[in-house]
This record gives sequence, structure tokens and C-alpha cells, in this order.
Amino acid sequence: MHQSYLLLCGMLLPLFAGAHCTLNVLPIAALAPDKRNVYIGKRGDIEVRFINEKEGEPTVFPEPPMTIRNLASGSHCEVDGGIWLRSAIYLSADGKTLMAQEYSGASDQLNFYDTRTCRKTALLDVSNAKWHLDKNTLQVLRQNSKAKSFPLNHSCTITPKKNKEHNHG
Repeated sequence: MHQSYLLLCGMLLPLFAGAHCTLNVLPIAALAPDKRNVYIGKRGDIEVRFINEKEGEPTVFPEPPMTIRNLASGSHCEVDGGIWLRSAIYLSADGKTLMAQEYSGASDQLNFYDTRTCRKTALLDVSNAKWHLDKNTLQVLRQNSKAKSFPLNHSCTITPKKNKEHNHG
């Protein structure tokens, strides 16, 4: 009976763990003062790397790919995409989920990636909107409308809904 109880608790814990999910800004800095063409953000075993081919201090990274490396296992994967906003790269506390704001043309979205595979697990359209993280919830405010809340699930992504606010990729 005791083992069955522990097994049941172990299976149910992820369903209630969303409250413990946290995404934190991942600071991105030049690899070294003399290496200003490579920028990295690192926390724990996860390193996110960008290439910068422009002069000066970048606010965006338009040159793909974004590379995600697991320093413990030595594995890495790459994400091709649009333009990543330097100040909007977030990593989950467990290092398993990366959220990055990406834009191209009139499209602006928050993409969620599995750091082990670089698979996009979710996305949220934030075109023409302001957004911020409020604890474990993304708040999105569009002009002339009230804020919409998107709670983070146990995987530190958003749960897909069938509406035009966000899609699952």
C-alpha cells in the first residue's frame, strides 16, 4: 500500500508542479572582451549562444542559428529563426525550457523550446502587444483591450488554447 501511495504521488506531482515553474531572464554577454562576435548566456549546465556580426553592443541577434548547449552532457542543438531580442531570453529554473522573443516583419512571438532537442514546444503571438511575466503567468496587453493571462504549466510553457491569441507549434 505504501509503495502504491508513493507511486501515485509521483505521478500526480507534475500536474500540480506548475506553481513551482519559474522562468528567469538569461543575461546574454560577449564571450570575451576581444570576442564580441559571439554572445552567450549561461545558467547551470545550459549555455545559449548567438552570433553577432554587427559593430557595437547588440540589442538583437539577427544571425541564425541560436545554439543551445548542455555543458554536462556535451550535447547541443540549433534553432534557425528570425531576429531574437537580447533582453527577452528566459530559462526555466530546471534548465529544460527556454523562452525567446523572436520577430520578423510584422510578426512578434514568444517561442518556447525544449533545451535538450531545440524542439519548439509552444508559441504565443505578441505582435502589437506588450507582455511581462508576473510570477508564473504571462500577461499580454493589446491596445484597446484588457490584459490576457497565460499561466505557465509544469513544463514552463503555456498550455495551448484554440484561439487566435496563441498557437502550439
